[in-house]
Amino acid sequence: MKDIEQENLNERDREAEDFGLADLWYNLHDHRRLFGLIFLGFLLLAGFYAILCNPVYKADTLIQVQKQQGSLLGALSDVASALDLNDAVEGILDVIASRTIVGTAIEKVHAETEVSVDNYFPILGKTYAEKHRLLANTLADPVLGLSAYAWGGEQLSFAQFKIPEELYKKKFYLTLDTSKSWTLRDWHDNILATGVIGQPKHFTVETDYDVKSAELDITGVRARPGTVFRLVQYSFQDTYDAITKDLKAVETTKDSSMIRVTYSSGNAESAAAMVNEISDAYVAINVRSRSQQARLSLQFLQQELPSIKEELDASEERLNTYRIHSKTINIQLQTEALLTRAVDLTRQKTAVALSLEANMKLFKGGNPTIQALQSQINMLDAGPVVDRQRSRTATVNSAGVSPTRTRSCRQHAALHCTARQFARARGR
Repeated sequence: MKDIEQENLNERDREAEDFGLADLWYNLHDHRRLFGLIFLGFLLLAGFYAILCNPVYKADTLIQVQKQQGSLLGALSDVASALDLNDAVEGILDVIASRTIVGTAIEKVHAETEVSVDNYFPILGKTYAEKHRLLANTLADPVLGLSAYAWGGEQLSFAQFKIPEELYKKKFYLTLDTSKSWTLRDWHDNILATGVIGQPKHFTVETDYDVKSAELDITGVRARPGTVFRLVQYSFQDTYDAITKDLKAVETTKDSSMIRVTYSSGNAESAAAMVNEISDAYVAINVRSRSQQARLSLQFLQQELPSIKEELDASEERLNTYRIHSKTINIQLQTEALLTRAVDLTRQKTAVALSLEANMKLFKGGNPTIQALQSQINMLDAGPVVDRQRSRTATVNSAGVSPTRTRSCRQHAALHCTARQFARARGR
């Protein structure tokens, strides 16, 4: 028995070895109809899937993150740079996907409510409507006079749709009765409310526990009478989780300070609106944050500058007293110091003026950043006046010194005026 099985195995091996390309071709030729039908079947299935599947649209935007300018406190900017506090992109990606930013966008575009047309022509109606929307963003004419169906271009906008939490994820159907009136039904086809476009409508709805109030405010409709819209309300948490799952925020290239925000959705208009609102919300929060920082810096300057000015005046007064008693004034060093100070003040004023001019294009006049920069300019303008007063004080105090000493003080004052004129010339 074993010998017979061994012979059969050997015979099959010989037949497998003798099988070549010619035998394969003969088999294909003999069963060509079967293979052709199988190929056509898979081709049709792929075509139907490509036509009937829901498309996914992707919208993106670029956000440029501007690195914060040096601190308004002057010398503290060096400390901030040393501590690497001005890394503008670090943490911004998480901020964009936060509940604060995404939540604001959800409220603006009413993303908690899913709106779709319910009475498309069976099977191919939705695909036809989608193709029409891509070609022309207008209301499509009915095909073959079938006006009872929706054929594309239908839109529904609303300002408010509030229902009890127990009815989240339930389907509601809004039928456009005329060009100005509508009727709302529940998932059991019970009429809940009728209203007019542009007027808020309050109504009651029955839940599993009680009868509660609800509200619907339709602001605009583009559809033929008889069109049915399906409305489904979701909780904020479910909406936020669904959006963040399809939301991506990445830096375009390393150290580029450019962030690309991308959002995918089955509705092209919704995807674009969501991305725009997210970028607007981030910019608004960033502006508020910078304004708060500028306001705090301005408050600090206003609180600390008077005491610093008093300490500086007292120190210079003591220095002048020492010079008078010691009867020593180095005219050359004083002149160099005055020239250096005048040039430094002019340089600082020019830098602040340029910063003010740049910020005036971004903020309004009452912005704390603008006020802080204007305050800096005023303080820099007040610097030369203080210098002149101190120079006069030194001249008066030196009146009781020898003629040589008095003459030196007058030369010092003259050189001080020359330095001021030089500084003004450079400022112009």
